[in-house]
Amino acid sequence: MKSIFAAVLIACVVSINVTSQNSDNNSNSVYRVNKYVEIPAIGGLFVASFYGFRYLSDKGGLTQNELSSLNTKDIWWFDRWAAEQDAAKRNDFHHTSDMLLNGALALPVILGLDKGIRNDWLDILVMYVELHGINNTVYVSGASSFYRKRPFVYSDDVPLDERMAKETENSFFSGHASTSAAAAFFAATVYSDYHPELGNKKYWLYGAALVPPACGVL
Repeated sequence: MKSIFAAVLIACVVSINVTSQNSDNNSNSVYRVNKYVEIPAIGGLFVASFYGFRYLSDKGGLTQNELSSLNTKDIWWFDRWAAEQDAAKRNDFHHTSDMLLNGALALPVILGLDKGIRNDWLDILVMYVELHGINNTVYVSGASSFYRKRPFVYSDDVPLDERMAKETENSFFSGHASTSAAAAFFAATVYSDYHPELGNKKYWLYGAALVPPACGVL
């Protein structure tokens, strides 16, 4: 399963590089997108992601014996604080993280306010969807390869059935952080590419980079 994800990802990334270099040079668009190749690539990425998420949802949870042996002192010091947060607030943290994620996903929509970008909306949309297809595939590959426990399983205050539930070892790496990072950096990069006159001011756009770590922390 993991080798399939990797093969699809590599094939799609190679096709992106080749077609972006060899597409119509007479286009006035900032980007050159060969939709006849990119759209099938998107299909392949999302098919791989679909089966990948199904695989992740079937990963077994922790046993009661495994839970009883957990100790936050076994976690590296720079990560330990996550397992020592107030477990009673985990749903509030998750809700806030969801809101930040949804906000980041909507950032590229704001690009439509720019006339130049709006004229190339189809190319931008294809790139944006393809970006998330790649991100999903990378996330699935990581989460299926590493068994990293979610912080709340270390808390005795959390009901046992929740700590033993499936998908409690899919914590590497954060899907919220990677998805919000993809969306935020995409929006900043596209806008700066269409407005080279911004010069060094374009780096202010990357203030959007504050969203992904906030999602990951929460």
